[in-house]
Amino acid sequence: MNNRETINRYFSLFDSMDKQLEALEQIVSLFSDSGAIVTADGNIFRGKKSIEDFFKDFFTQNEKVNHSWVINEGATLSAHWSATVTTSDQNVLTSEGTDYYEFDTDGKIKELKMTMS
Repeated sequence: MNNRETINRYFSLFDSMDKQLEALEQIVSLFSDSGAIVTADGNIFRGKKSIEDFFKDFFTQNEKVNHSWVINEGATLSAHWSATVTTSDQNVLTSEGTDYYEFDTDGKIKELKMTMS
């Protein structure tokens, strides 16, 4: 899988996690063992267990998410996205941002830095 395909897979799995428990394992497998997610508010989730906890926490607070995204290939591979999220208390939220990706030599996500617009 090339880096562009990995990003597409990431968003597809993220959006299906509310319906498929195995999607959690699959999305975590896209990251390297020492991979990290850096959230827009500066929190860092490093390592597969911590990344798994990030997604579990997200789906404790939210029931459903639906992304649209465009991948930008520049000096840094990024994806501009928008999302509609249904929260656990049935509110609907929209957001958008850009994710910046670094990959290791095996094609695994080394770092995912999230920003919000």
